[in-house]
Amino acid sequence: MVYLVTGPDLARRWDHEPGQDVEVFCFANTDEVVLTCGDETFPLAFDDTAGWWRATVPYREEPLTLVGRTQEVSVLDALGSRGKAASIDARVWNVPAGVVVAGDVIQIEVTLRDADGNVAADDRLVTAEVSGGDLLGLDNGDLGDPTPYPQPSRCTHDGRVIVYVRGGPSTVVTLSAPGVADVRLDHSEWR
Repeated sequence: MVYLVTGPDLARRWDHEPGQDVEVFCFANTDEVVLTCGDETFPLAFDDTAGWWRATVPYREEPLTLVGRTQEVSVLDALGSRGKAASIDARVWNVPAGVVVAGDVIQIEVTLRDADGNVAADDRLVTAEVSGGDLLGLDNGDLGDPTPYPQPSRCTHDGRVIVYVRGGPSTVVTLSAPGVADVRLDHSEWR
């Protein structure tokens, strides 16, 4: 696993001023890690106290890429420029094969996408409307967000929010956010 974020707020953003020095933090559980931007490789220093790799990279409009390798296996994470939200991408999380789940809770992963299909650079208030079921809550993973879990609206965090619904065959979930088209999911898309 490899994962890139940029400082100072540990965000998955690569949209700074040209030439601006950006602190990059890399999380990896691989034997080797290589950080590149365009065709240039940047040295990484491991911080034993924090448990991450760190580098300073001057921003340029080329993807920032982290490759991790262990023997013959390579994994990659990349950050690139992102635009404003243009659409809502909503996917029902599917339970992995062999895992038994009790109950009828549906987890919908909502991502704001830019015009190129990347995770959007801006965050927006997402509202979930449920008919034929119960809205259990929305979560964005932002520990600093005091919004009560069962509220029908929550601001995305890094372009994402999770919606939890208890539903059945007649359940329909409509997701909306300012400036983008609504998305409607019905029971046929649950499994």
